[in-house]
Amino acid sequence: MSVAATTSPAVGTLYVSPSPRSRGMPRVTMALRSNVVSVGSILTKLQQDCATPLPIIRHVADSMTADMRAGLAVDGGSNLKMILSYVDSLPSGNEKGLFYALDLGGTNFRALRVQLGGKEERVVATEFEQLSIPQELMFGTSEELFDFIASTLAGFAEKESEKFHLPHGRQREIGFTFSFPVKQTSIDAGILMKWTKGFAVSGTAGRDVVACLNEAMERQGVDMRVSALVNDTVGTLAGARYWDDDVMVAVILGTGTNACYVERTDCIPKLQGPKSSSGRTIINTEWGAFSDGIPLTVFDRDMDAASINPGEQIFEKTISGMYLGEIARRALVTMAGEGSLFGRAVPNKLSTPFALRTPDICAMQQDNSDDLQAVGSILHNVAGIRFILLQNRQGKTRLAKYYVPLEDSEKHKVEYEVHRLVVNRDPKFTNFVEFRTHKVIYRRYAGLFFALCVDITDNELAYLECIHLFVEILDHFFSNVCELDLVFNFHKVYLILDEFILAGELQETSKRAIIERMGELEKLDCYFFTHFAQASSHLVTLQILDRNCFFYPSFSIASVSHSAFMECQRFRSLKLWQLPNSARENEEVMGR
Repeated sequence: MSVAATTSPAVGTLYVSPSPRSRGMPRVTMALRSNVVSVGSILTKLQQDCATPLPIIRHVADSMTADMRAGLAVDGGSNLKMILSYVDSLPSGNEKGLFYALDLGGTNFRALRVQLGGKEERVVATEFEQLSIPQELMFGTSEELFDFIASTLAGFAEKESEKFHLPHGRQREIGFTFSFPVKQTSIDAGILMKWTKGFAVSGTAGRDVVACLNEAMERQGVDMRVSALVNDTVGTLAGARYWDDDVMVAVILGTGTNACYVERTDCIPKLQGPKSSSGRTIINTEWGAFSDGIPLTVFDRDMDAASINPGEQIFEKTISGMYLGEIARRALVTMAGEGSLFGRAVPNKLSTPFALRTPDICAMQQDNSDDLQAVGSILHNVAGIRFILLQNRQGKTRLAKYYVPLEDSEKHKVEYEVHRLVVNRDPKFTNFVEFRTHKVIYRRYAGLFFALCVDITDNELAYLECIHLFVEILDHFFSNVCELDLVFNFHKVYLILDEFILAGELQETSKRAIIERMGELEKLDCYFFTHFAQASSHLVTLQILDRNCFFYPSFSIASVSHSAFMECQRFRSLKLWQLPNSARENEEVMGR
């Protein structure tokens, strides 16, 4: 028997210590994240709650088997509907002709046409079109949803190419794949029992969905006839059977989840009337509604309670694409709030339900890179500032902090475009403007422009206040800050920014707290150079760390002397025209 299936950086601390450790020299430790143990305990608890040892799996399997038998005995006998599909025969491979198909399976809607040529030619040609269901239609009326489907189908039919041939005098036939619980009354009629997968369309439950589609096609002038209504699992089984005669089961793992299988008619007590000549029929289990014995975490329960159908579709909510991203988001929010996963604050956008989608989780899980670039990019897109720029009127970039991974050429392009956008903007206009698919929020101070790029839905006034607070911190630290302060002390500016904003999210709003931390870093800086300059018998490696550009130029001093230490100090006080222009020049200067 065959089965057909359809699927749609570590946290730690920075430790600085000479080796060997000098007597009397204290250990210097800088914590980048706090409450690491708390995050670990949350993950451990989640892993325990999700565990499925063999006894639990056996219990779930036995419970599902019992529910299937009860559902076959009588309608409403269990949570599993065990719906009769009225599909008593499956494709043999001899089918020929032009056929259309519609698939309403969740958040996506597909229209397809196929030219079949029998066993010799099989599939001659195919064309399809896919659209996302607008969010408002998922909560609109029946007429609005089916009119959208019919109008899409009309436009698709008009694009029919010469590769497709319809025999003269025949009307185009269409198969309607409707992936929601339907009580089917015949091969081309079915009553919608309820909406699932996040849909809440009014005026459809209790009606024949084929009649709804036919009425919409008539309103849109589409000359087609629905010849079959099938569930997506039944369609998957039929499609696989076209190629493989041994297929008996089909499973859907997409926006929702479901399964169907071929059952003997004499095993279906609720089947009344004449039996099929084949002695078999396809049963649509609707197993998304199963719930008995499934291990649930606190995040599963919270999401279910906040859903539009609490207590229903439990199996579907634990494994399907509609909900997996939301479960992960809720876990991240808990770790951010209780374990300071993203610093001292929970990212605002991450607090938005369904902000993290299952495709995002899949892409993150598949990221095997050393720096987890895909993970960082997705999290930055979901939560936080994309980049911060500080530029003067001439277009010189004095500060650039990117929270999304971009190539150097793209960074230069972004800086050029943002500069042109904000410098040439009329002062009478607002301080926020659309930039590509996001928006830039900026403020001008003397000859400098401070700009942030954020999501199009973010609060503009809040980020304007963030810019002003950052400027106030700089002004206090440098005592009446000017552009040259930013040029000569760029490393301190980046440190201040990291204390203020980390990973694209606001971390600290207290100006006093940030200034005090910078004072401690100043003391650490002096201590670092003074004590290492006194060493005369071992190799010392100093690193100038620029966390913003991810660039770590390093130099070594063997047998450090007073003159070598003074050379280091001289480098720290270079004039503007003596500053190196690249990382390579940095290393050359520091090597000397």
